[in-house]
Amino acid sequence: MKSNHAFSALISLLAVLCLSACQSQTGEVAAPQSSCKIKTFSSSYTTSPATNGSAGQSETVYEYDALDNLTRTSTSTKSKNNNDAFQLNESIITIFSYDSEGYLSKKTEQHDRQDAGRNTKTNTNTSYVYGNDKKLTTATETKSGNITQTTIYRYEYDNAGKVSKFITETGDQKTTHTYANGELTAVTQRGANGADLQIYTVTNGIVTKQAQSVSNYTTYAYNNQRRLTKSEQFVDGKLNYYYEMSPIEAKPATESLPSFKGHPIISPLTGKTGLFDVFKFYALINNTMTQMNESTYKYSVNAKGFVASTILANKVLDKTPYTTNVTETYDYRDCQ
Repeated sequence: MKSNHAFSALISLLAVLCLSACQSQTGEVAAPQSSCKIKTFSSSYTTSPATNGSAGQSETVYEYDALDNLTRTSTSTKSKNNNDAFQLNESIITIFSYDSEGYLSKKTEQHDRQDAGRNTKTNTNTSYVYGNDKKLTTATETKSGNITQTTIYRYEYDNAGKVSKFITETGDQKTTHTYANGELTAVTQRGANGADLQIYTVTNGIVTKQAQSVSNYTTYAYNNQRRLTKSEQFVDGKLNYYYEMSPIEAKPATESLPSFKGHPIISPLTGKTGLFDVFKFYALINNTMTQMNESTYKYSVNAKGFVASTILANKVLDKTPYTTNVTETYDYRDCQ
């Protein structure tokens, strides 16, 4: 099952990086986007050697109304290991509802997952509240099923209409992002004793360090385009592992998704990372920093600069090396 899990982790990382690339650095309310829209995203993968590998495929379909509002996304994923009975079947369906003025009023998500004989179902409902100026003030997300949780997102604005605070609350956990003129200046988390902890170091609007303690922390390095190029994890003051990545200029498909009226675009903590063509992972093994993983990407882009296809080779270089080969295709409308 190792190859399957490694592939899942890799795809999760890709999702985070692609979504981060869609975020504005201004903190302003979202502006209309171009007519170019993603319609479908398909991917398939195999691992080798086949005797200890796995294979799978995934497809996401995006649907819009006559006003180009996103109304539905549906994702189906299937994978299977070659040497045991492990199988994964996963379905995620998200519905977007709008009021008479075109503002997003509700989002519902149904997540069904079957793997290794376990069935899990999670339903997520999110409702949105807007102020008199039609800017989003509160979003309440409620999960039910195998996971039960409520998260509240609150937004405050300055006199210029830019975000001044973005607050996330889940139970007794609270995180506050503070902005000045739309740029991130501080991130605080509420500790167990109710006191705010400033564990993040913010430099020029992006996080450069996250400290779990004085000697346990993570650092982040960026290029001159504010894109993440390296992340280092220190344990007891000693470098334990790090990631390196090489950003490229191609636009991820998610940048073609329409913005929601009245919603601020919150910049990600670790910069505008976007797509990259090389990703490497190193870890401290027997007091020696050793390369454990290398992923290389080859892209084609359409006339609007959006990624049209990706060929990925992910090589795991540990005691039992294997390679995951991934092919991704993207279909758009109105991108000529």
